[in-house]
Amino acid sequence: MTVLDVHRLGIACAACCFVQLHNHKWNAFKSSRLFDRGTQERLRTRGHHPLSPGEFTAVRPGECHRFRSLSELVEAIEIYSPAELAEDIVSARKSGGFSMEYGDEIMGSGLARGAHARGVKIAFGDGRKIIWNECAHLIFRGNPNVAAPGQERADNLEWIEHYSGARRYYRFGSGERRQMIFASGTQRPGELFFDPSELEFAERVGDDFIVVEPNTVNDAPNKQWGRQNKRWGLDRYRGVAHLLRDRGFRVVQFDAGAQAIDGIERIATPSFRTACAVLARAALYVGPEGGLHHACAASPVNTPAVVIFGGFVSPAVTGYAQHVNLFTGEGLGCGNLDPCEHCRVCMSKISVEQVIDAAMSLLK
Repeated sequence: MTVLDVHRLGIACAACCFVQLHNHKWNAFKSSRLFDRGTQERLRTRGHHPLSPGEFTAVRPGECHRFRSLSELVEAIEIYSPAELAEDIVSARKSGGFSMEYGDEIMGSGLARGAHARGVKIAFGDGRKIIWNECAHLIFRGNPNVAAPGQERADNLEWIEHYSGARRYYRFGSGERRQMIFASGTQRPGELFFDPSELEFAERVGDDFIVVEPNTVNDAPNKQWGRQNKRWGLDRYRGVAHLLRDRGFRVVQFDAGAQAIDGIERIATPSFRTACAVLARAALYVGPEGGLHHACAASPVNTPAVVIFGGFVSPAVTGYAQHVNLFTGEGLGCGNLDPCEHCRVCMSKISVEQVIDAAMSLLK
């Protein structure tokens, strides 16, 4: 099947396609110019039934589009307005692409730990096809435990349903409220296999610094996927960074995302993997629940972390016992995808002083 080629689509065409979804979302989606004729025909024969994620090929690595499979597009069409989808595409094009699933794939590497030693490889897919998104290509690079796309016929595979649109730790709610419904489960720390160039870059940065990072990975000015409900606030992060700096620590943040802390060294890394290699040399990470906190728990990074959860999702879902996890919500988290007063209040309950105390306890 033809891979989605977003670079061939002008932004006006993409925005127009999604705006048409307002009254006849599904029909417009089926016949949109995003797909070749063969795919359009297959979609028409399905009526209103959801697509099988394993039936379609993910977007090529490096392409500037927020959605990495047809299943993700269908999922988004069900829960987002046409205007939001159009805005999301515009934001993705301007920012160089979204990378929202690094954490998911690091969790996947945890599911695969030890497979090579048992003489098998883990195939992430639907039992027939290995399904990787852009982030999987990066996170699983060099991992001997994981089978890559194209290796479906290998005789030593163990299949795990873990890919875009099929994650074990959440599902989308079926009501009017746009919400992720979480499932509890202890996360097994993942694994990253760095190449020499990544390790050399990290070595040049040095050691024993503290990363204070207010941004989630490739944070951009959009409102999707509950990202705004994970934000503690730049002023609070600034307070933490400056207090730690004033106590004599070298404090840095990565040069990615819109939220920059003034007076703090910024480190520009060529990739998320390189940022993780740098993180492995840090004495501490302070930041939101997301890709970097999953990286902190992974081998060989193993960096102590103060993770600011707030109320969106609980550490019982995506946390690690070796971290200090600051959760002020209820149950497994509200999972609200829209701007949420509950999440704002939960974040306000976490003070700068509380974070400093947690940081100092890990730095002893």
